[in-house]
Amino acid sequence: MPAPVYRVAVTEEVAEFMMKGKNAMAKHVTAADPGIMAGDEVLVVTGDDQLIATGNALLSGDEMMAFNYGGAVQVRSGRLI
Repeated sequence: MPAPVYRVAVTEEVAEFMMKGKNAMAKHVTAADPGIMAGDEVLVVTGDDQLIATGNALLSGDEMMAFNYGGAVQVRSGRLI
């Protein structure tokens, strides 16, 4: 799928934690596909579109961009797991 479909981009400083299976928090989201709905399977990527994890969206794409607190993606599998 071409970017940004079903992608949630996060800051570089937390990418390592998500690769190990930690959840993505809304305050670390830098971009999100506005078509994402809560419950969708999403790809968690860095700003340069490198895959770091997959998981279930806890918020819609628009909510991920609007909120500065709470979970955004429940990571199911990080790249280093």
